[in-house]
Amino acid sequence: MSSFLSSHTGELFAITVAFLWAVSSILYSRIGKVIPPLELNFLKGVLALAFVIATLLITGQIIKTINPTAVILLLLSGVFGIGIGDTAYLDALRSIGPRRATLIKITAPPFAGLISWVFLGEKLSVFSWIGIGIILFSIAWVIAERTKDTTPAPQVTKKISRGAIMALIAAICEALGVVLSHAALTRTAVSPMWSTFFRLFAGIVTASILLIIKRQSIGGWLKRQDRNRTGLLVITVVFFGTFLGIFLQQLSLQRIPAGITQTLIATSPIFVLPISALLGEKISIRAVLGALLAIIGVALIFVPPI
Repeated sequence: MSSFLSSHTGELFAITVAFLWAVSSILYSRIGKVIPPLELNFLKGVLALAFVIATLLITGQIIKTINPTAVILLLLSGVFGIGIGDTAYLDALRSIGPRRATLIKITAPPFAGLISWVFLGEKLSVFSWIGIGIILFSIAWVIAERTKDTTPAPQVTKKISRGAIMALIAAICEALGVVLSHAALTRTAVSPMWSTFFRLFAGIVTASILLIIKRQSIGGWLKRQDRNRTGLLVITVVFFGTFLGIFLQQLSLQRIPAGITQTLIATSPIFVLPISALLGEKISIRAVLGALLAIIGVALIFVPPI
């Protein structure tokens, strides 16, 4: 058993990330009703970076030499994956909920494959194209499912459309972030914890710029009576979902191919379904089948060309 665990640490890290991100998606969707997405992304970035800095100081990890290429790749990864992508994802969670948002975000692996195909010249197999088709079909099938809602139909349609667009933006940005991060981790000597630091730092700066551009005030939720409970929940979710989740993702990317990491992390919707059911949400057979189909599609993307 120990030999199995030691030889599959990358895969185990990725599965753990899938579970952590499933739980955090559900909790972030609830927090998002109190704290606006952009402010929440900025707040979680600051808290997560504080956890990273504390860890670096405690473990004594000091960079002796800085690889400019690695830093640039990781900063760009943080801009797209965290600064823009996470803001869009938090917005999607508030609009369409964690079940639909995590399912649409499964498109991140095929987007990563397409990015690699266009810019890096990596060929996609026939299975990859079939997988992409299955993913798109399964998402469309689940999104089109009608649910009982007291909100007028036009408003529901507008809300779902906005959420779907935001989730797609999040998926594209995550794909860019993963490709850039994987390149830095595999082609340079940067450690996973320092890569997490640079990515979070870039994400915070990006979120700050967006807050300034939008002239959005922050801290309104601190006037609420439940601010202490909300603050404690944010700290807990940030530690497990953002800090630990991103760190384990970087560890996985360092140990196994990016495609396998993405495929395993893409199982997140499977964890979301039972958790949502336990919280009282009615889960249809269509939603379960759609999530399973999407994950099969993701697995097909990374089948090597014949």
